[in-house]
Amino acid sequence: MLRIIMDKRILIALVAAIILGLGYFFWSRNDNTPQKIALEPTPTPSVRDRMQEVFGSSVISDEGEKLELSRENQMALVTRSEDKNSLSVLADLENPGTDKYFVWLQKEDGYKLLGELEAAKGGYVGEYMIESGWQDANHVVISRESVRGEVPSNKFLEGSF
Repeated sequence: MLRIIMDKRILIALVAAIILGLGYFFWSRNDNTPQKIALEPTPTPSVRDRMQEVFGSSVISDEGEKLELSRENQMALVTRSEDKNSLSVLADLENPGTDKYFVWLQKEDGYKLLGELEAAKGGYVGEYMIESGWQDANHVVISRESVRGEVPSNKFLEGSF
């Protein structure tokens, strides 16, 4: 009798081992665990790099102070001459439709309109002389306006040297 009980236990253990073995075999063949994919972030180009793509590398001078302005995919590179008498702007901005882009200097006592950005080479450019009394203004504003006013009503990009 003891022998029959032992034979049944061995038989049950053997059947259980076969079932577990087959289960493991089929489970390992159909491995549904998510695969880890190593994603490397794509480096975001600097404003200067973007301006070189749009306007060409020969357009950007190494002279003067640089100010990079950006908002979402809109970017501008502002260069102020070392003597602070001139300012140039290269910008990669969306099409303003019927609006226009304007460049302003800002000081504590107000704004000075330098001029309108002109469309060129798939972007916008501007070269401006800075009047006496405004060379110490360090804040630059690019506005998007339907009508030019005395102050910018819709600041699009801005920053300080």
